[in-house]
Amino acid sequence: MVTLIAHTVLSLSAASVPVLMPMIAGADAAAVIGSFTAGLYASAALTSLSTGHLIQRIGPVAAIQIALFACAAGVLLCQVGSLPALLGGAVLIGIGYGPVTPAGSLLLSFTVPVRRFGLAFSINRTGVPGGIALAGLILPRTGQAFGWHLSLAGIAGAALAAALALGAGRFLDRPIRRPPPSGGRMGRSLVSGLVANLAHVLTDRAVAPLSLASVVYLGAQSCLAAFLVAFLMGPMGMGAVEAGALLAAAQAVGIGARLVLGTMSDLLPSRLVMVGLIGLVIALAAGLTAAMSPGWPGIIVTAVVLLYGASALGWNGVVLAALAQAAPRERAAEISGASTAVAYAGAVAGPGLFALVLEAAGFAAAFATVAGIAVLAALVILRRATA
Repeated sequence: MVTLIAHTVLSLSAASVPVLMPMIAGADAAAVIGSFTAGLYASAALTSLSTGHLIQRIGPVAAIQIALFACAAGVLLCQVGSLPALLGGAVLIGIGYGPVTPAGSLLLSFTVPVRRFGLAFSINRTGVPGGIALAGLILPRTGQAFGWHLSLAGIAGAALAAALALGAGRFLDRPIRRPPPSGGRMGRSLVSGLVANLAHVLTDRAVAPLSLASVVYLGAQSCLAAFLVAFLMGPMGMGAVEAGALLAAAQAVGIGARLVLGTMSDLLPSRLVMVGLIGLVIALAAGLTAAMSPGWPGIIVTAVVLLYGASALGWNGVVLAALAQAAPRERAAEISGASTAVAYAGAVAGPGLFALVLEAAGFAAAFATVAGIAVLAALVILRRATA
């Protein structure tokens, strides 16, 4: 429950600014969304990689509380509305966003049996699409009714309230905390640990394909969350409330997909084939999105967006469960943090590349680029799984 609440609130906070960006930046919304999302995930990658030792020292619940405070500060800074303030807010939100996945992995690895990892990690990660769904449902309405400043203030208040409420779960930290290395060994231990963890997730035969999937699939997921509303309100001609509701529906389907795929993965001898097949579905959905036009029937548009949501959000729990199973329990935060940091490269590069292609050739070419990268990654993963 601790990690589910944290993921929901942090995801809601991270999605709030892109969802409200058409009100904040007007015609420049798409370009600013790309910069905002890239800044957020670059910051998240750094903190995800570098905070594993801190999480083990203070405990995962305490780390999550600090993350929520940082996130609230970032959302408040975004209220200024200028480009520097938005980018600074993105960095602060990213500082909060980064440690939550390794903290959650460490907490679950100590409290859940391995045979239930797939379902447990998937339930935990349903907070991500859940938060984005809440952003899509609530913020277009509150933005129109009360303005985007008050909407962001409400999100910051929710993050602060969650941070304070999670103090009741601090007892979970006691059996997990480990003392830091003593004396001068601390700095050397931190640096060598970071290098070793990165090397492991990039070169280990079992973990490297999962890292590839994380990079590409998170990039596709981030493009969906960041640009769907702008795409639907722009070339597709939808209203803000309708576009936000469709984003929320995509996230809701993603929640169900995570639970189904997580349960299925607990029953399979290998999760890698499933991970590869998910990539093919992401490619199909992104390709169909690229082909969309205002003349398409609403039911077809909805079906394509839901397919994109189910595939681009359904993979996460399966991959994290496989990573946790491959790592020693006491290193769950470090390995998960390193893999998440690598994955955030996709969240940085994905929206950034999408924005560049969008500026040069439009939404169709941008979504087609997502599809092409996803299918290549899926084929590589399936080849490794069947080798």
